[in-house]
Amino acid sequence: YTRSALLLSEALIVTREASNLYDKAVCLLGVAGIQPRPRKAVQLLAAAQAAFEASGAIMVEPLYNAESEHIEKAARAALGETAFTAAYTTGKALAAEKAVAMALMDSHEWADGSFSPLDWG
Repeated sequence: YTRSALLLSEALIVTREASNLYDKAVCLLGVAGIQPRPRKAVQLLAAAQAAFEASGAIMVEPLYNAESEHIEKAARAALGETAFTAAYTTGKALAAEKAVAMALMDSHEWADGSFSPLDWG
């Protein structure tokens, strides 16, 4: 997982400079899936979903939909419905660029293996 997390960090840096919202959404979804804090994972998930919508994509890859559902299920179980909804609302309001910057702030943790493949339970 560590190598994948480092590659994801590099992809975030590249997408930060790009204007392609779909690519930003893919990276944000990836980060949400390894985020060690469920509340922040939900915020990144919501920002990713908003970026997918804003990208104008006619269809989101089924893999990304499945990953979104997996993260959502784990986060709802970890946080409860009220906290999940609050975090989702906060994340949905984030601009993609702001969400990418927020994700990059945590990228130093990935280098030392401080990430979670959704084991919040």
